Amino acid sequence: MVNKTVCFLHGFRLDGDELRSFVDTSASRLKMLYPPGAKIAHGFDLQWRGRRESSGTIAHSLTDVLAHPNDRKQRLVRIRANITVRPKTKARVSKQATASSADRGSHLNGEFQAIIIEFVNADRCQVHPDRSPIVVQLSTDDAASSDWRRVTLEDLRKEVKKIRRTSLSWHLREPSRHLLYCVVLLTIGFVLGAYFALQFKSGLGNELNKTIVLIDHKDGSEHQDRRPDYQVAIAERREERFLIFLGFLVGPYGGLRLLAQFQFLFWPAYLFYWGEHAKIYDRRMRVLKNIFVYLLLALVTSVAANFVHTWIVNKYGR
Repeated sequence: MVNKTVCFLHGFRLDGDELRSFVDTSASRLKMLYPPGAKIAHGFDLQWRGRRESSGTIAHSLTDVLAHPNDRKQRLVRIRANITVRPKTKARVSKQATASSADRGSHLNGEFQAIIIEFVNADRCQVHPDRSPIVVQLSTDDAASSDWRRVTLEDLRKEVKKIRRTSLSWHLREPSRHLLYCVVLLTIGFVLGAYFALQFKSGLGNELNKTIVLIDHKDGSEHQDRRPDYQVAIAERREERFLIFLGFLVGPYGGLRLLAQFQFLFWPAYLFYWGEHAKIYDRRMRVLKNIFVYLLLALVTSVAANFVHTWIVNKYGR
């Protein structure tokens, strides 16, 4: 029986070595509860998803898990690792695990203890509202002292930090964070929209005023009041100013939603990094890296060309 649950609200990049590290850390912590000779057992519940259906199996060793092809037809979406220890004699806690003799005598006889670690691809697999992409479960309160649980969770948290990856889609599922992002981005969009709409109006007004001055100089002594035309032109372009304001208002939030929707294409938040999927991911990263480098070179070239053109015009004229 397991009831101590800790959820981690972010994504992961899990490869074979990191999964082995989770298993080894859990096994070493469980061994501290029992005398030498206790039996450590591993069980892995795998779930994968093909193009049309999902399926699963149970593996009894880490080698079997890493041998899974993890290709397009059997893309892993969930791994539940169950590490258990069963004593040969009465369960105990060693002196290294806790200094309290009362804790060492508080265990149940003959019961096996377990640490369960679960990884779920929340983009492709439904996650229970009370769960999260990474879940760690420890044995019952009677199975170990509070010191043992605290140290075990600290060790597993260190392992989780190594594989941590930001998941925008998961952040947006939480109402509080979603509301915070919405308020902040809409505020930024409002400020940017108001600023650029004002700049558009100011630029339009300056252009019309220049036109008026030219016409006045052409007519000589004959003066024409063009201010009604100025007001009409500003009114006619009001819709354009509104569209500029609206675009900047919803742009940052809409961009975040779009980024979260397609994050799996360029930066998957939940990655089981082995098998065929690891090769696909590496190829995709190389392509995206090349695209980023080419865009950066194009931007630098454009800025440099603009600088050279401005220098030539200022020095030699048109």
